Amino acid sequence: MKAKLISNDPSLNLMFRLGGIEIEQVDRIEESLSKFKTSVNDDNLAVLILSRTIYNNISKDVDYYRENKSEPLIVVIDG
Repeated sequence: MKAKLISNDPSLNLMFRLGGIEIEQVDRIEESLSKFKTSVNDDNLAVLILSRTIYNNISKDVDYYRENKSEPLIVVIDG
């Protein structure tokens, strides 16, 4: 099982990458929903970490997913 961060913040991405966490860099905020959907369909993913900016952009989709699925665990961090 693995963990992944979806973020548009290069410094946050670097910190997590140094910790061995897989990174999905979002260059355009419009890409965030696509990267989210791809990530939650990964059977090996245990924890999906979203930066606050990404979450704010796709909060309805994230909240719907949280209500209906139990895996992966979705965590939102300020960054």
